[in-house]
Amino acid sequence: PITDFLEHMTRLTKHASPHSFVVAFIQIKKLLKKEPIFTVNPLSAHRLLLTALMVAAKQTDDMHYNNACYAQFSGVPVTELRDMECAYLNMLDHETFVKGKDYSQFCQELFQPETHAH
Repeated sequence: PITDFLEHMTRLTKHASPHSFVVAFIQIKKLLKKEPIFTVNPLSAHRLLLTALMVAAKQTDDMHYNNACYAQFSGVPVTELRDMECAYLNMLDHETFVKGKDYSQFCQELFQPETHAH
């Protein structure tokens, strides 16, 4: 499963900017804090990342793929992908904006994890 997840992430890097990945991970972090009963497991991790990245790319990238393209390269039917996007946005109460401060802090934690290990 971890190999599949890493392969999935590698495929996704071709379809969104690094900026979108950061925003997607911040949104996921916000979602998990807001919805503590939401569980990420090997079966849901792929779909959560796909959905978060799709939403983030639409928000941050000037050029992004539409849902049909994401469905084609992910293997998730477009109707299911649309439903996942709606559910994701509803769980976040459509609050997908990431403040510059939060973005910088996440990047700092990501690239300097030893400073936040305590």
